[in-house]
Order: sequence, then C-alpha cells, then structure tokens
Amino acid sequence: MRLNKNDITQRIEKISKQVEEISELKTQLSPMRVELLNRIRFAECLDGNFLKRFFLSYAIWGFYTHKDSIQNFNLFEFPKNYGGNEEDLNCVIGHEIMHNAQHSNFPDFILDLNHYGSWITDCKYFKSYLRLFEGDAEFISKSLKSEYYPNSKYAPSKMIKLFLPKTDEEVENVYEEGYKIIKREFGNDRKKINSLYNLRNKEILEIFGD
Repeated sequence: MRLNKNDITQRIEKISKQVEEISELKTQLSPMRVELLNRIRFAECLDGNFLKRFFLSYAIWGFYTHKDSIQNFNLFEFPKNYGGNEEDLNCVIGHEIMHNAQHSNFPDFILDLNHYGSWITDCKYFKSYLRLFEGDAEFISKSLKSEYYPNSKYAPSKMIKLFLPKTDEEVENVYEEGYKIIKREFGNDRKKINSLYNLRNKEILEIFGD
C-alpha cells in the first residue's frame, strides 16, 4: 500500500484521540511533520554496519522523533510503501503516537532512557527502560487492534519476506517482552502502568530486567 502524507497526518490526528482514551495520557502533537521514506533512508537512522542497518530497516514500520532544541517539530516517519492493510497501519501509527505521549508526559524517564542508550557498552538499565518504553507502545498498538481495528493484517511483500529473517531478533523481543511483562504484572490497569514511568533505575530493572 503506497502511503500519502496528507492521509497519514489525518490518521495521526484521529488515532491520537483513541490513544489518549486507552493510555489515559495526553498527547502533544503540534508542531508536527510527517515524512515518507524509502528503506535506504530508514537504514540511515539505525545503528550498525550498512548491511545490518539495511536488513533491520525492513523490521521497522514507523519511527517517531520528539521535538527538542535542535528539531523544533515532532517527526513521524513511515515507509513510502506499507505491507499491511489500512487497519494494521492505524495500529502502527498508534504505537508511534504513544511515543509522543511518553515524551510529553514523562520527560525525566526519557532523559534516563537516552542517557543509558548513549552508553557505548551494553547497559542492563537501558534494556529495562526500553522494554517499558516499547512494551507500552506495543500495549497501545494491540489494544487498538482489539478495540478499533480487529481486521488488522500485515501481508509483507516478497522483498520483506526475504530480508526479515535476517534482521536482529532482539528488536522484536524487546517489544514483546516488555508487553508481556506489563500485561502479566499490571493487566489493563493504566493507573499502575503509567506510574511505572515515575520509577527509577533499580526499580525499573527489578520489573523489566532479565
């Protein structure tokens, strides 16, 4: 499915209300920009050697960057050609909108996440923070599918089927592991889930660590 910037912008504005309802958090979308990228451009945003980044780009369906002192707008990036149906696209958009809500409501958590993520060596805290960050966004995506988009379906192209097995499995594991921990420990209790972002370091490690 070939994507259109105006359509994606309208979807973000609509789905943000659904994300707010499910997450019990407010989003702050404005100022916002939408970009549609080819896979080479997606690969440029990732870490590792070019071959790894290129393969890994086929496992990413959306990308969100929050505004800061250098970039004065919230940036949503998606591939020009999407392999799922419209309902699946909506769930992915909801995942990225949740990242906007996390940045907007929990800046101290984001500072810690970025701090640990900037370490050159592997950091146990970073993986724990990332499990909460991505796991909760996955919680929103799956909730959207359950409540609004039950016919969501991803049907990858032959190209993606070829590249996807070569991607780093840890990327998907962080999403799913974080989601499963949240569901197992807190169910659908958004008050308890949202309170997790006020925890720090060892407290987050205790819940989301290996």
